[in-house]
Amino acid sequence: MRTQQLIPLVALILWSSPVSSWGLFKRAAVVITKPNSGDTIVAKADFDIEWTHSTENNVTISLRQGTTTNMTLVHVIAASTPNNGSYAWRSRDDNYLYGGYSDRPDSNCNYALEFRTGGEIINSDFFTIINERDGGINANTTCAGGKIEDGGSQQIGPGKSNNTNGGVSAGALGGAVAGVAVGILAIVGGFFFLAKRQGWVMTRAECEQLIEGKLRNEGAYLNKPMDKGVAQVDGGQIFQMP
Repeated sequence: MRTQQLIPLVALILWSSPVSSWGLFKRAAVVITKPNSGDTIVAKADFDIEWTHSTENNVTISLRQGTTTNMTLVHVIAASTPNNGSYAWRSRDDNYLYGGYSDRPDSNCNYALEFRTGGEIINSDFFTIINERDGGINANTTCAGGKIEDGGSQQIGPGKSNNTNGGVSAGALGGAVAGVAVGILAIVGGFFFLAKRQGWVMTRAECEQLIEGKLRNEGAYLNKPMDKGVAQVDGGQIFQMP
């Protein structure tokens, strides 16, 4: 295969590789950096929520409570805030964090933040909230652990369910599958196009024409009149010594 024949195929492969890998390696729109696993937030105290971001879409920040497989939405911290990497959660502005009313956090270590932006759902690790009004966490309390599934099923208040399948995991997986499929189709299609142009493959009609031409040539050779000056024995020539 000549070098000039390889150039279009190599260019096609290089173009399709980013397409197929885009969905698989797409960055999450948000990576929550604070609170971290094991951090503690105290009611009536201020807390700065922090994250890294790769998009400019506004984010919704919510507080959830439960286990890795069953999280309940307990409070919306910010319905829509700029995706700029930080949010000042202030008790003077949020009665829930202030903890002096009936709608307040219970002391527990099974809280997590949920971010929603651009159709994606991202969860933080579990952390602790202490509210002095209920005496703190019971000594027999088992703290939640593990990773919360991004974009998974969650409980919205008592007895109400909301299944969300548009999270990071599902989106990345779907993008990866679609990207790989597009890449493979592009490579296969490009290879056959190039092979056709270079004459590496033939259609059925071309194969039939080639075979027919070969048979026609063989028939013409077999039907060619014999040279009368050459002796034949059983169809073979006889060569005489001079």
